Amino acid sequence: MKIKNFVTVVFMTLILTAASFSQQAFRKGDEVEYKCSRSAGWCGGKVDAVDGNMVRVRWGNMRNQADTVRNTPEFIRTTPKPDSPQVVAFQEAFRSEALNKYIRDLQMLAPFYDEQFNSSGGHTTMPAWNEMTARLGELNALCVGKYAGIGNTGTAWLLLKGKIDYRYADWCNIAARREELGKKARTWAASYMASSPGADGLRRALEYQDNPVGDDTQLLMYEPQKWIAQQTLAVKPHFASYGVEMPADFFNAALQKAQQLKAVIDQGAPGRSFKQPSHKDPAVEAFIKGKFIAEYPGAQILRSGNSYPTWAKRESLSLVGSGTGYKLYKVEYNFYKRGWVLMKMLNRPYCQAREWVVGRGARGLVAVSTGSEGTFMQCP
Repeated sequence: MKIKNFVTVVFMTLILTAASFSQQAFRKGDEVEYKCSRSAGWCGGKVDAVDGNMVRVRWGNMRNQADTVRNTPEFIRTTPKPDSPQVVAFQEAFRSEALNKYIRDLQMLAPFYDEQFNSSGGHTTMPAWNEMTARLGELNALCVGKYAGIGNTGTAWLLLKGKIDYRYADWCNIAARREELGKKARTWAASYMASSPGADGLRRALEYQDNPVGDDTQLLMYEPQKWIAQQTLAVKPHFASYGVEMPADFFNAALQKAQQLKAVIDQGAPGRSFKQPSHKDPAVEAFIKGKFIAEYPGAQILRSGNSYPTWAKRESLSLVGSGTGYKLYKVEYNFYKRGWVLMKMLNRPYCQAREWVVGRGARGLVAVSTGSEGTFMQCP
């Protein structure tokens, strides 16, 4: 029992000691800065009262012009002492020499140095990034030479959240880490400028009624490693143009969205069935079945039919010549039939209905379309 009580006392002592390190001993009348609801940053005021772990700060003369905050460094701090005239002159000289030439570069790299800083875009070509790195090398030379030891401004209200403008020590830290931060920035810029793989197909499949799914999106859902291999070949050169490797998680958003679409399909497909078209044309259907099987090796065509009893005729015009004030067109007639097949593809969990179009011309039948997307449904 005595050992247990001793451990309890030690434990409570540690807690109180840790709490004391996280607090400052404020007294009534102390000048402080605190996180307030009146602005996005720090506000000034005087300590009005201290009650345990809470501090009441008065910021005005009216009765209700006071706020109460927790006594921790992220909520309240002692007002920084203003810089000496010599320090201010040193900072102003540095600012005058460096601001216009380097501030844009610093703003680009600042979010990768500290997340509190706002993003301001980046370059789109590697030569521009290289020029920026060279410029920041010049700034680094100033920081370790002529302006060695420079600090951030001591004027607290100038140190706005999200702004790098008066944080001269941070300017120098960014310049010193220009290679590392530049690589992070280029990776972000390359990711931002890259077209999102699979995004359009996933969006359409989720939005359209009965969720028709394109071939590329089906590959993403059911054979993701093959899809990643294909997309990597297309995307890697884009990142290489920024001098960086493609991030290992670059496809994660598409893979996660694909899982969402799979869940939607698993919910809807068992309740759908193939609607047999009302007309048959054995020659046309045999022709289009061969096209589907050639395009999708291993697929089985379980049902088929066409929607028109006869060939449909579509008139179209093609431009063959033109001159001042006139154009010559050739009138063409296209005959076609449209229909559907129910097919079962390899590595797909359901059957799917796909639309087709077959044209008829002087040289016989031609597959105008074998459909590039299918609607998943139960097999017969």
